[in-house]
Amino acid sequence: MQGVLRIWMHRMTAPPLLDGVVITLSQSEAEAGETVGVTVTAPEGIAVERIYVKQNIQGGVEFEVENSSFKMPSYDVIVGVEYKKLTYT
Repeated sequence: MQGVLRIWMHRMTAPPLLDGVVITLSQSEAEAGETVGVTVTAPEGIAVERIYVKQNIQGGVEFEVENSSFKMPSYDVIVGVEYKKLTYT
């Protein structure tokens, strides 16, 4: 009897953002359960409010990134960030 072990690699996407905010991922593919590092760089005057991971389908599952990393789920994801421009008075 022969068996086949399949290791599914899932893709991550960090779309380009406006206002100079950059998302950097530690890798572009990962197996389910693998830890993926996330770094967000924002220029002065931009406050990052939250970093999230969302299943790469419309209406997909979404969860927050904690401690600059997340465990790769068993599906392709998009990594996003919500931020706001600071106003100085």
